[in-house]
Amino acid sequence: MEKISTWIWLIPVLPLLAALLTAAAGPHFLRKHSHLPVIIALAVSAILAVVVLGITYGTPEVPQTDINGYNWLSIDNLQSTFKARISPLTTLMLVTVLLVSLVVTIYSKGYMAGERGYGRFFAFIGLFVFSMLMLVISDNFLMLYIFWEAVGLCSYLLIGFWYQRPEAAAAAKKAFIVNRIGDFGFAVGILLIFLNFNTVEFYGSQGVFTQAHCFAAQHPVLITVIALCLFAGAVGKSAQLPLYVWLPDAMEGPTPVSALIHAATMVTAGVYMVARCGAIFSESKIALTVVAITGGITALFATVIALVQTDIKRILAYSTISQLGYMFLAVGVGSAAAGIFHLYTHAFFKALLFLAAGAIMHAMHNHIDLKELGGLKNDIPWARWTFLIGALALAGFPGLAGFFSKDEILWGALNHPTLFWLGWIGVFTAALTAFYIFRCYFLAFHGPRLVPKDVAQPHETPVMSYCLVVLAVGSILAGYINWGKNHPLDSFLSGSVSLASYHRLDLSSHRISHDTVMYISIAAALLGIAAAGLICLPTRTKADQIAAYPTLRPMHKLLLNKFYVDEIYQSIFVHPLRFLGKICFTLDNLVIDSLIWLITVVPRAAGAVVGLAQRGSLQTYALLMILGLTLTLILVIYAI
Repeated sequence: MEKISTWIWLIPVLPLLAALLTAAAGPHFLRKHSHLPVIIALAVSAILAVVVLGITYGTPEVPQTDINGYNWLSIDNLQSTFKARISPLTTLMLVTVLLVSLVVTIYSKGYMAGERGYGRFFAFIGLFVFSMLMLVISDNFLMLYIFWEAVGLCSYLLIGFWYQRPEAAAAAKKAFIVNRIGDFGFAVGILLIFLNFNTVEFYGSQGVFTQAHCFAAQHPVLITVIALCLFAGAVGKSAQLPLYVWLPDAMEGPTPVSALIHAATMVTAGVYMVARCGAIFSESKIALTVVAITGGITALFATVIALVQTDIKRILAYSTISQLGYMFLAVGVGSAAAGIFHLYTHAFFKALLFLAAGAIMHAMHNHIDLKELGGLKNDIPWARWTFLIGALALAGFPGLAGFFSKDEILWGALNHPTLFWLGWIGVFTAALTAFYIFRCYFLAFHGPRLVPKDVAQPHETPVMSYCLVVLAVGSILAGYINWGKNHPLDSFLSGSVSLASYHRLDLSSHRISHDTVMYISIAAALLGIAAAGLICLPTRTKADQIAAYPTLRPMHKLLLNKFYVDEIYQSIFVHPLRFLGKICFTLDNLVIDSLIWLITVVPRAAGAVVGLAQRGSLQTYALLMILGLTLTLILVIYAI
């Protein structure tokens, strides 16, 4: 493993260098070629990551590969060194992040062409990917927290890329502020770790993960508190209940940004962090139960909201929230490898769906509402067929990527001794998922042809279509990496100490076989697809007619308004805090400023008196000096 240490350094450093080069040279020299440094850097880094994955996969026992930089912080017991641990988990994450980010960046060349701030966009992309890669390979909690926040900063910059638009600026602020809530809990968790373990290092003889088992035996309540604080950060970053509200609004950013955030960076960081901290979470049944219930309820909650939405990107946003819920459900029931497997497959088909939605927007002059679109299957065939593949993968259709990974999650949940009911919620959610994504597909591409008046002729861009095809191939083939009775990916991931901690729990009761779960999953997917076809294909208005039934109208309104969660937050938090802010502003103006004014009366009065002698006349100043010296001399003589 020593021979790949230099390569590991290059994997995150190359995107950083490309970002700096693009930021410096983009506006004046590179201009319309500002994408080149970032694309080249990501391509080289992706190749290196695949090589590292191959070497790691071929090594039966993967030792720790430390990439030591320097001890950048040394305060008493707090020691933090820039180094990385290469393991099956980190190498798989590196490949996933880089492959998807590379395709999204190439796609951006066509999507963002002619946009103001073209170079700035790609500089942000390079910085975003660098931050995510450093988060993945971080080997201590302090380094993890730094790049955890860096990822949040980059998401703020990219969501608000079109800062001239009030909606985009507001969405960026909302994402940043909501994440601060979860990150506060994350910071408290890291502080508790340092105070109780006297280190922030993951591994080593005195590392946190090494001490976790013995510490949990002595302090079971405290280990639960630490795990829940860390999970608070994951809830914010990965948009789970109740901190999910930022992610749908983040759709105001460019579509490639949405694809990058939803598929390969930002939101996957929370799942990855919880999986990697398995040595801590596996020591607390309460924490694992909270993780599983949060994930399962979030999956269902976001899915039912997506059922009635009409904005394609927002439908996909709620879909991401739901799929992340599946991942947390897997980790909570002890099937962390299944959660990471779904993270890997989800990256391909969710990026595909977002970029296909971007192709629709590009062809339709930014129209993305299903009420304005229809019958586009012949106008934009590349987007149509690739969106269909992504929809099938998301629905869990047999043979596609999502089918394999979702089945693993459902099997682990259904066989849990106490939380098996979450598995049945997962099955029901799978059927609803198939329904809403095919409702979206049928309304956009089938039925009567609807083209907005300001669209002369829908068209497709070749470079964008090629990227869609690449991701479509990934959405078909990605699941086969774990194909077979021995589940090779699960065996590979079990080589990671973190996932091995979950594996040792062995919470499955094996009441339901893999084959039975597979049949249940297939039935749920086909049922959802069939229901969508029956409702949406005969006539576009049939769904509206069903929603207009007196018994269903209140529920439809509730879902259409997303359970009024944003309005509740506005009433409970935003308005009271804004009112408090106005009170503080008034007190500052009337009380604090008045006190300061009173305190400064004497100096200002003295200054006014002295100012009488300040006339700007040199002759007057010389005369006053002579008079002063004379008076001083007289007083001295008198005193003598």
